[in-house]
Amino acid sequence: MARRELTVIKGTFLLTLLLIFFVACYVHLFGQEASECDGNDVIINAKLSFHKIKLASSITDKFPNYKLFYYGKEENDLRKLNGQPILFIPGHSGSHLDVAGLGSSLHRIIKKLKITTFHFDVFALDFNQELSGFYGGVIKPQTEFSQECIDQVLLLYSSRNNNIKPESVVIIGHHMGGIVARSLFLLASFDRSSVQTIVTLATPHIFPPVAVFDSVMASVYTNVNEYWAKKMLDAVVFISIGGGVNNLIDRQQFAKVDKVVTELARALYDTVDKKSNRISADASHVHSSFQYHFEKNSGPVYQKMNYDLMTNIEVSIPWKVKKKKTFKFVERNVSAASYVVMTMAKVNAPNYGFLALTNIDDPSWVGACTLNGKEVKCKQMGNFARYANLIPPTNLNIKMVMLNSDRLDMFTHWIIRVPHSSQPMLMMMEMYKLSNRTTTHRVTSLHDVILSPIQSLTEDKIIINTTRSSHLFYNISLSGFVSIFQAYTIKFKCVRCGGRSEGE
Repeated sequence: MARRELTVIKGTFLLTLLLIFFVACYVHLFGQEASECDGNDVIINAKLSFHKIKLASSITDKFPNYKLFYYGKEENDLRKLNGQPILFIPGHSGSHLDVAGLGSSLHRIIKKLKITTFHFDVFALDFNQELSGFYGGVIKPQTEFSQECIDQVLLLYSSRNNNIKPESVVIIGHHMGGIVARSLFLLASFDRSSVQTIVTLATPHIFPPVAVFDSVMASVYTNVNEYWAKKMLDAVVFISIGGGVNNLIDRQQFAKVDKVVTELARALYDTVDKKSNRISADASHVHSSFQYHFEKNSGPVYQKMNYDLMTNIEVSIPWKVKKKKTFKFVERNVSAASYVVMTMAKVNAPNYGFLALTNIDDPSWVGACTLNGKEVKCKQMGNFARYANLIPPTNLNIKMVMLNSDRLDMFTHWIIRVPHSSQPMLMMMEMYKLSNRTTTHRVTSLHDVILSPIQSLTEDKIIINTTRSSHLFYNISLSGFVSIFQAYTIKFKCVRCGGRSEGE
């Protein structure tokens, strides 16, 4: 009897696991939150629309369900294109409509900045919304069709003179479209010089987005990753944004997440070599542009390539030394400029951290200097504005510089320049001991759920009980992540909010 009960329990447990797995697969593939409106009804820019490009019968006969589109003005003659071509490759269940937001953003940038010397020509593939994340058998035909379309796009510029004729296409691959882009280089007939820049969005580069029961999909990933690991593709600039195991930006979200699309458009604009009016051939310049907009944005809308390493300190502007380790400044109107200065603690590096943040756009708003002997004011300061990152929510344009004392051991004073301004201004700076602001928390694991399921799944765990009003920064490290299915919500509760900070 006991053996039969044990068998039943084992069978029930396995059936439960299988049910959970298939439900997870269904939700991942089909259960995405519905878009507020279907892509066919979205009007991103009334002056721009999709135009189907006629392909040779040899291509359409081989790929009857695939199409190539141009996204631009109706009056544009495809025989007169002269911009930088961009080809969008959609991902799992995607379509050509997904590129409308990016195409409109690129158009707005060119129009807003009144650029007449160059522009982007946006093309998009359509794979009939194939489920490429689920079935690897569609990757090969999609890759072969992509190769044909790259050749067709470049042929549209064949009548242009050499000064404006592009030699390559920029590939934007969303989700599995990034795998298709990488698969191009495995084709024996593919001309590598026709693609010199690849940008992938939320592409699962290492593993397929769902468990591999498809031998074709497993083979695709094995071949692509082995090829790219062995081959030195120095001529290809490769950028991966939001790549991971799962699809971090789904089909509907990509078309309507303004922040991702806008920053991608700005990054593409910054990669253009203003002399050749083409995407720069300098890989470091391209990487720097994307890093600026997606990782190291220091404030200005477009990248400032050259920050001054040293900045002169103006003699006429007052020098205000603060003795406290925290300075907060919030004012709606600043009538006169000043330098706010904090003396650095004489401690052994790297025990201390230094933090400064502001909402002003100034290429030299923060820095450090060294006072020698009887000097009361520095003449120059090292400029640290280039180390700033925008912090969420990014629409507030608040940027932060955070450095450890081992980077500043040669300096004696930490400086913020407060400019004259009629706009609301926020400036804060702090010096703190690293050990007092760092904590580690182990997240709930599957083992915890098995031992105490109700408590583990329902009970909130407090990581930091209360914070001090003078503290600007805490570093919380989460450990115990072993599965892609672990997901947690972090809540911040305002226990007691102080009043408005006094300006100085």
